[in-house]
Amino acid sequence: MVDDTFVINPTMRIFHAEGAYFAGWQPMDQASLPLHETDFVLLDVIGRLDHRSDIVRTFRTEVQRSLLQGVSRFHSIQRLNELKQAQVLLDRCDYERIEPEATPTVNLIGFVNHSSVRGSFREKHLRLSKNFMFRPAKEGFEVWSSVSRCHHVLSLDVALILVFFSSGKRVNQYITETSTIGHALTRLRAAKWLNDNGILVDVLDDSRRPRGHNGSASQKVTRSERVVSLYKPSDLDGRIPIYFVPHMPNHFPLALGMMYSFITEYRDGALLDRFMPVPIVYSTTARDILTEAYGEYGQGVWLFSNYMWSMGSNLEISAAVKRHNAKNITIHGGPSTPSYEAACASFLARQTSVDIAVHGEGELTIVDLLEALASANMRFDRLDLVNGITYRDISVDADGRASDHFVRTSPRARIQDLNVLPSPYLSGAFDSYMGSVDAAIIESNRGCPFGCTFCDWGSATNQKIRKFDLQRVKDEIEWIGKSKVRVLWVADANFGIYDRDIELARWICDIKKKHGFPKEVVVNYTKNATKRLAVIVELFAANNICSQGVISIQTRDTSTLEVINRKNIKTNKYDDLAEIFRISGLPLSTDLMLGLPGMTVESFKKDLQYFFDKDVTVKAYPTELLPNSPMADPAYIEKFKIEVDQNNFLASSFSYTRDDLHVMNMIYSLFTVADSFSTLRYVLRYLSWDHDIVALDYLHKLYNEIVDRPYRYPTLTYVSKVFQYYLNVPGGWQQFYDEIAEFTESQFGVERDSAFDAILYFNETVMPDDALSYPLNVQLKHDIPAYFRDNNLRQSQDRRPLRSYPPAQATIHDKYLYGHINYNREQYDSHQIFWELQSPTARIQSVPNFM
Repeated sequence: MVDDTFVINPTMRIFHAEGAYFAGWQPMDQASLPLHETDFVLLDVIGRLDHRSDIVRTFRTEVQRSLLQGVSRFHSIQRLNELKQAQVLLDRCDYERIEPEATPTVNLIGFVNHSSVRGSFREKHLRLSKNFMFRPAKEGFEVWSSVSRCHHVLSLDVALILVFFSSGKRVNQYITETSTIGHALTRLRAAKWLNDNGILVDVLDDSRRPRGHNGSASQKVTRSERVVSLYKPSDLDGRIPIYFVPHMPNHFPLALGMMYSFITEYRDGALLDRFMPVPIVYSTTARDILTEAYGEYGQGVWLFSNYMWSMGSNLEISAAVKRHNAKNITIHGGPSTPSYEAACASFLARQTSVDIAVHGEGELTIVDLLEALASANMRFDRLDLVNGITYRDISVDADGRASDHFVRTSPRARIQDLNVLPSPYLSGAFDSYMGSVDAAIIESNRGCPFGCTFCDWGSATNQKIRKFDLQRVKDEIEWIGKSKVRVLWVADANFGIYDRDIELARWICDIKKKHGFPKEVVVNYTKNATKRLAVIVELFAANNICSQGVISIQTRDTSTLEVINRKNIKTNKYDDLAEIFRISGLPLSTDLMLGLPGMTVESFKKDLQYFFDKDVTVKAYPTELLPNSPMADPAYIEKFKIEVDQNNFLASSFSYTRDDLHVMNMIYSLFTVADSFSTLRYVLRYLSWDHDIVALDYLHKLYNEIVDRPYRYPTLTYVSKVFQYYLNVPGGWQQFYDEIAEFTESQFGVERDSAFDAILYFNETVMPDDALSYPLNVQLKHDIPAYFRDNNLRQSQDRRPLRSYPPAQATIHDKYLYGHINYNREQYDSHQIFWELQSPTARIQSVPNFM
C-alpha cells in the first residue's frame, strides 16, 4: 500500500548559489536538488499538511495566490514524487526513524508595524547574504540573522521576497515586477526588515569594490585586428615558420620568450635566412592556433615548453598539428619532458606526436637543432650531432614497413655565460602577446646549490649558481612596471642568497613608486635563511607590495630530511629568522610537503603543530614525482618503495600507506580551515593554553568524528569538506561555534563557561560576514586581545588563564571588504590567505593582492 503522507526531511536544508536555490544536506554526502519558485510554496504547504490530496489542493490554491500562476494536478503530484525520490520528503515511518535535531530559539516576525520606508531604500541594490540558509519549519522558513543574533521564521510571502533577490536586484525593480501581488507597502517593509537584519545585503557599487586584476598595457585593440596585422604571408618569403605555443593567457611565457629572442638574435640573425619566428600570441583554443598563424604560414617547426600545468594542453595541440600535416616538426622541452633515458623512451613511445625531446636548458639546444635541420633540408639526418636531445628516428625495412626507434645524444653542458641570452621583454618578444596578463616571470640567476631529491629547479639542482647581468634584470623589471603587470614572479631558486637581491628588491619598490606596478612579488627565498630575507620583506611591506617571507622547510622530521637529501639545510636558522620577522612585525609563512618518503602521519602532525605553536601560516603541497628530479631515478623509487597516482603524485612509500596519506591530506585541509583561515585560531590556542589540549590531536579527533558521524555536527562537516571552495557557512558562523562547543565538551570535557564563551564569540567576530557593518565594536566578557598578547609564543609556565582577565571591548575592521569580494576569483596565487578581519590580534599581513 502506498503511503500518502509526506513529511519534510528534518536534515534537509535550502541553500543558495549563483542565483539558484537547491535542497541539500550540510554534510554534502548526498546529491542536491534544484528548487523552483513554486517549490517554496509546496514546502510551506507540506509544513502544515501531510496527506497527498490536501497538499495538492492547497498547493494549487497557494501558487495562484502567491505567484499568480496556475499549476495542474498532474504536475503537482509529479513534483511531490520527485521531491520524495530525492529524499527531500519522507514517509512518516521513515521520518520517525531519524534522530530529532535540537530546535533553535526562533523569533516569529511581523512587518506591518515596521518603521517607515524612506525613498532612498527604493534605490538600493540588494542580494542574499553569503551565509544564507533556509530550514523549513512548521510555521514557514527559518533563517539566521547575524545582526539580531537569533533565528527568525519567515512566512511564505516573505521567503518569496528572498527568492526574487537571490541573484541581486534593485528594490524598485522588485516593486515594479511584483506590483500585482499583495500589498506593496507591506512587501516593501518586509524587504527593509530583511536588509536591516542582514539577510538581504547591499551590493557594492564599483567605487567600493576591490580593483581586481589588471591586464597588460598591450590590450588596446581587438584580437581580430591584431591577428590581421601580425600574420602576413609575405613575411614568410620562402622561410620555414617557427611556432611558439603558450598555454596561459595571464602569464608571459618566459621559456618560450627566451628561445624566441635567442633564435632571432643568434649570430646576428643568421637563422632568419631560413626560419621565421612567428610572433608569440596567446591563442585560446587549439582551433585558434590551427586557423590563425598556421592558416597563414602552414607547415613548420613547433616549440612546446612542458610543465605539469601545461603538459596536457601541449600534447593535445602537438597531436592536432601532426594529424593535420605529419611533416610538422614538434619539439618538446621544459621540466616535465622526461630526461631519464628509460622514462624519455616511454614518453616518446606513448606520445607519438612528439618528434624531439629537449633535456635541460633549451636555448643553445634549439639553435643547434635548427641549424642541423636546415643543413639536412629539414630531415633528421644530422640530429645525432646535437647534444642534449632524444629524437624519433623513422626507418623503413626491405619490405617498405616503417618503424621508429629513439636516438639519445650526448648530454649538453649548462650555459656558462647567461648574458649571451637576450631578454624577451627588452627585445620585444611579448609585444604582441594579447593575453589578459596578470603576471610576468624573470630570472636573475639560474642554478641551486642544494640537491633535494624531490626538486628539479630548471634541471640545475646541486649546481653552481650563474647570474644574469644586474642592469638587464633591472631593465626587465622596469619594462614590467611600465606595462602595468600586476604580479612579478622572480624565478630564482634562492632569492636572497646574494646582497644584490636586496638591491633588486629596492629597485622593484622604486619601479612601483614610479609606475604603480608591480603590486605583488612572488619569490622563492633562500633555504639557509639569512637576515637578507627580513630586509627584503620589510622593503616590500613598507612600499605596500604584497609579499611575505616564505620558509620553504618542507619538513622538520630528521628521518625524512635524510631520505630527501636535505640534511645540509639547517632548520635552526628558520627559528632565528622567524624571531627576526616577529620582532620586526613582518608577515611570515612556511612551505611544507605532503607525502615525502620517510614521512608518517605523526611526523606530519608534528610539523603542523610546530608552526601552530610559532603562529606561522602553513601551506603544504603534495609531492609530485617530477620526471627529471633525483626522486624519479628508478633506483631511488625502488629503494624507498615509491608509488604514484594517475597524476604522478606520490601515493605511498616505505613509510606510509595510501590510507595514511589520505588522513594526512584531510588533517591538513582541516588545519588550513582552522588556522590559516583562522576559523579556530583563537579557540585552539585557548584550549591549548588553558586546558592543555594539543591542537593537532584536537583536529585529528574532530576529523575522525565528522567521518564517523557527519550528521551529529553538520556545520562542522560542511566547513571541513568545502569551506575552502565556497568560503561561506550556511546558517551563520554562530552555528559553527555552537557545534564546536558541543564537540569540545563531548570529547574533551571542557564546559562552556564565561571564558570559553568569550573566545568562541571573539573568534566568530573576526570571521568576515557581509551581513554586518564595520568597524564592529564588540563587548567581551574577558580581555582577549590582552590575553592573546600576553600568552602567544610564551612558555606554558608563564601563561595566565583567560578567566582571570577582566571584561573589555575590541574593534573589528573589514578594511579590504573580505566579506563582500568574490575571494576565489580575486585572490591571486599566494602564500598568504587574506581572510581573518583586522583586529588587535590579527596576524601581520601585506596589502592584499586584489586591492
